[in-house]
Amino acid sequence: MGESQSGRRLRSVVVGIAVLWLGVLALAFTYGGASFGPGMMWSGANDGRGLNSACRPTMATGQIVRFFASDGGGMMMGGMMMRLAPASAAAQAGTVTLELANLGSRPHELLVLPLAADGLPGMRPIGAADRVEESAVIGEAKPVCAQPASLDGIAPGNIARVTVDLKPGRYEIVCNLPGHYARGMWALLEVV
Repeated sequence: MGESQSGRRLRSVVVGIAVLWLGVLALAFTYGGASFGPGMMWSGANDGRGLNSACRPTMATGQIVRFFASDGGGMMMGGMMMRLAPASAAAQAGTVTLELANLGSRPHELLVLPLAADGLPGMRPIGAADRVEESAVIGEAKPVCAQPASLDGIAPGNIARVTVDLKPGRYEIVCNLPGHYARGMWALLEVV
């Protein structure tokens, strides 16, 4: 027998909350209780534990939803576990700036994809290139600070932003570099 729509929604909410808490706990344990939020100062060269001190972007204005990318700290599906953790999992409909702080030791990215009302984050089919389909992408974050133009993704220690107009609904925020989505680099964003 199939699962009811309310059962799928409940499961989606539970999965979202669990992922959020795991991300917060992982960041707290991995980064020694560092404080993240508006007005934060990044210090030290990026050694896989923070942002590069040379990257001093202007503060974003308006409605901002921040995400933190990390890698390491466990094994999953035959490879390294990766995380894309939101500071907040909700936003108001309208113009929203999504910001990614790459706290990992390898490049990551942030793409915005609509998610069906009954869709579950982290469940998109993965293609032969070890990526999910990108044809529905409505925004991709670009680096704020200088990095090599040939680099695919956002350099470790860099910040990236994208400003998009979001209607009420559910969106999946993903890193779609090869293998990253399958290793846990996705998050749910609810827009009301």
